[in-house]
Amino acid sequence: MRMDLEDNLIKGKRALENGISKAQSINPSIKKEKREVAEEERNILTEDPIPLYSSLQWCRKMPRPSPSTPRKSLPVWLFVFLFQLIANHDDVLTFYRESGVDVRKFGDDSRKFVVIGHRGHGMNVLQSADRRMKAFKENSILSFNNAAKHSVDYIEFDVQVTKDDVAVIFHDNFILHQEHGTIFETRVTDLTVDDFFTYGPQRKAGREGKSLVRKVNGNIVGWHVESDDHSCTLREAFEKVNPKLGFNIELKFDDDVNYDEDHLVHVLQVILKVVYEHAEDRPIIFSSFQPDAALLMKKLQQRYPVYFLTNGGTELYNDERRNSLEEAKKLAIKGGLDGIVSEVKGIFRNPSAVREIKGSNLSLLTYGKLNNFPETVHVQRLMGVDGVIVDLVEEITRAVDEMNARKGVGDVNGESGCGIDLSFLLNLISQVTQH
Repeated sequence: MRMDLEDNLIKGKRALENGISKAQSINPSIKKEKREVAEEERNILTEDPIPLYSSLQWCRKMPRPSPSTPRKSLPVWLFVFLFQLIANHDDVLTFYRESGVDVRKFGDDSRKFVVIGHRGHGMNVLQSADRRMKAFKENSILSFNNAAKHSVDYIEFDVQVTKDDVAVIFHDNFILHQEHGTIFETRVTDLTVDDFFTYGPQRKAGREGKSLVRKVNGNIVGWHVESDDHSCTLREAFEKVNPKLGFNIELKFDDDVNYDEDHLVHVLQVILKVVYEHAEDRPIIFSSFQPDAALLMKKLQQRYPVYFLTNGGTELYNDERRNSLEEAKKLAIKGGLDGIVSEVKGIFRNPSAVREIKGSNLSLLTYGKLNNFPETVHVQRLMGVDGVIVDLVEEITRAVDEMNARKGVGDVNGESGCGIDLSFLLNLISQVTQH
């Protein structure tokens, strides 16, 4: 099978070259360039079941739609994966894919592909020119209920516990406000819930809260969105958010703080008390980047699935358990966790990890900017990924609904057998290189 795949990948390379040649005839500014493959990428590729980096060194850059916009280098690992798809779609995906695991553990549809709204209707990217990234205040009741207007299965949000033991929803470890030109920064967990509510829009008309700002790449940016809303507690989310929505509750802890077990247990018990009192039949998933928090949550309760969040090796930490999909899998198996949530780039760098994770009877979800493109979501679905966390809720839920309506067209076991064609691949590469 391996030799056949390599032969077919060479054909896929030629097909892509032909596509680029056609693009060059339209836009002469598009040029193929060669670049030496970085040692890190070479190591990644040689670990893959189909190491083909040597045949892919020619393709380090791809055309962008507008020649006036600077081009970005596309990693070789992504080309390897894409060539595998276009060259021998059925064999490659059958090789990687294993039977699905029910991510929700509710209902009868164990193969359902799950879409999860990131911080509700999507995270706020305040410096973005894309209005969709600033439509609704993230992690707010308003954002959650607007996500519910689409066919999203869950919303994901971040929960921290204030110093007076109230579970509140807020992503950043520190909350910032500006007063008379001065920036004040306070750790969320050092606030009481009443203090927390003094930031941003207020619940009572006529009251003015502290002006929220955010630190973005070292710069202070005003937290301005088209539809603002006040902050909320976990209890309020249960009481006010559309009951059809499942909750993916991220247990939020600071990467730079070492927590003792007693503190972690206390925080988790505060959160669990709210969940037990208000969840009723609402589907719940717990997740955390903090390995010990994830393990403890599984020890404290067995009712709800617990997932370990990982960057999939795209970032490195002092805690080795956070530095690769292999380490994430080991931790999940050892701790009896239900699944892994990986940065999507980690999956594309190492697609065989999908097979290994699913073969260990673990569910697999992904997050990241690439999940805002229907093409990358479609590819993950074919690979056997169980679901995606997305910012563009409306666009991705619509795309997934359309995939479902095709009834298998382009799937591994689809009736059409048409696979993924060249135009799909080129569109995917174009989308990725732009972002």
